[in-house]
Amino acid sequence: MLTVVSHENVANFNEVVPRTADVRKEHFAFRYLIDGETDGPQLSYADVERRSRAVAAAIGDKAGVGDRALMLYGSGLEFVPAYFGCVRAGVIAVPAYPPRPERPWQGMQLVAGIARNARPSVVLTGGDDAARLRQLFSGLPELDGVPWINTDLAPDVGHECCRGDEARPDDIVMLQYTSGSTGDPKGVMVTHRNLLQNQRMMQLAFNHCYEAEDVTGVCWLPPYHDMGLMAGIIQCVYVGCPCVVMPPLGILLRPSRWLHAMSRYRAQTSGGPNFIYELCVNRIPAEEAATLDLSRWNIAGVGAEPIQADTLERFARHFEAAGFRREAFYPSYGLAEATLFVTGGSHLSPPVVRDARATIAEGETDRRRMVGCGQPWLGTSIEIVDPETRRRCFPGDTGEIWVAGPCVAAGYWNAPEATTETFRARLADGNPTEFLRTGDLGTLIDGELFVTGRLKDLIIVRGRNHHPHDIERSVQSVHAALKEGCGAAFGVEVGGEERVIVAQEIDRHSRRLDMSQLFKDVRREVSLRHELLLHELVLLKRGTLPKTTSGKVQRTATRDRYLAGTLAVWRPEEGTGKRDAEEGTASSGG
Repeated sequence: MLTVVSHENVANFNEVVPRTADVRKEHFAFRYLIDGETDGPQLSYADVERRSRAVAAAIGDKAGVGDRALMLYGSGLEFVPAYFGCVRAGVIAVPAYPPRPERPWQGMQLVAGIARNARPSVVLTGGDDAARLRQLFSGLPELDGVPWINTDLAPDVGHECCRGDEARPDDIVMLQYTSGSTGDPKGVMVTHRNLLQNQRMMQLAFNHCYEAEDVTGVCWLPPYHDMGLMAGIIQCVYVGCPCVVMPPLGILLRPSRWLHAMSRYRAQTSGGPNFIYELCVNRIPAEEAATLDLSRWNIAGVGAEPIQADTLERFARHFEAAGFRREAFYPSYGLAEATLFVTGGSHLSPPVVRDARATIAEGETDRRRMVGCGQPWLGTSIEIVDPETRRRCFPGDTGEIWVAGPCVAAGYWNAPEATTETFRARLADGNPTEFLRTGDLGTLIDGELFVTGRLKDLIIVRGRNHHPHDIERSVQSVHAALKEGCGAAFGVEVGGEERVIVAQEIDRHSRRLDMSQLFKDVRREVSLRHELLLHELVLLKRGTLPKTTSGKVQRTATRDRYLAGTLAVWRPEEGTGKRDAEEGTASSGG
């Protein structure tokens, strides 16, 4: 048995790494699985402490306290000591999205935007991708003259490098750039106080108070994503629970690798967005599922916009033979602007599911089920607010989710107007409390938060509100060729009226479909379920729907590409090997 790690009353996050290392010493902290299967490098807690000091010393030669360090890393463990090295050097860490090899231009645009906003004094990189990344960004004007450090090569040093010891609770420890599901990424200013508070919240909510040496976590989400960084990498160091790290691309290509790792290491905590659970059900045969041991899985974190009840039920049934328990599901709500975690339930209880019934044509009922995301933790409070009047909604009514508490970040970097609008909101009743406007829609029922969608994504037709994900699910229910979680419904103005468009990826092997009948069936379903006339259905090539790094559908970006005529439209003849050179022409339902 090991001594429980405690970080009560620490002054700043810089104290966390040495305190955990002092308790855990040479016990392994992280193990990396190359390609998601093969054992790779390991880091003990002592290694994280030692190498973070080395990185801090290397940064100290190039940047001062409060400067920004842009972090560009591929898959691997090199990111871990580099991040904590920034903390120890008193430099603001800026994790960035590394470009995907097949779409380098998109990654370069993202990094260029982050660099313009953050203005880093140094760029950190390392691992097998270090040379490629440096070469790729060598001509980027935003990084012209900025020195690069390969953190792998930083020599070990003593304790004299740790300028972060003097950090105050409200000093900024990192800029967490949002994934941009409804707009351009912005740098969220996370303070030491925010980080310590949010880590403590997750430790209590997830019951991460382990004394054993067991592997407790498996993390496949990338470290530049808030869920992978906060709930994966940082939580494992904060709590002192070992973690197996896997490359995200390997899991998306073969999701069985994730569950095989859970089984092999008998891990207790892991999770991801709603789509990864759907992917496991669709890609892992029942025969293979029965060979797994998921009986130790206690916290199966799940978050999305919103969480789908049928996905959770299908996963629980599919992997019941492997020992998975429905009670392990842990739906929660969070966002980068609140560091990460905002609400969650009891780790001992199954998800709360409620019916949201709406009358549809011919007196039938649309049975839409909502999954609860729990309650706020540790001094955090939420309100459901009418976004126009800024007044509290009545219990059970839907409105914008507003959040207040120590986990709410300080604002957006170099964006004072956006900070005031988003982080300084006040209720119309004169309450002096400042709230974070999340832009998410939800309702409170018996104290349980139910997230229903995004405010900016809301489609309003003839005075009625329609959530795009409901329309998308209806479309995808028509035929198996319409991929689940790969559609975007949005509104455009046509002839002075709001009209509904759905852009939907289609299975590339569906060239023999009766397209005319498919369009008719889709339109009928949307009309029946939502009393809407679908103006246009645009079928997209596989893998081309705009999404964030965490897999969330970017409806605003999809709408923009639709209006610009730049969507990658699928055509039936492509299934025969012919290439369509007319990307940007919309396929219509007639």
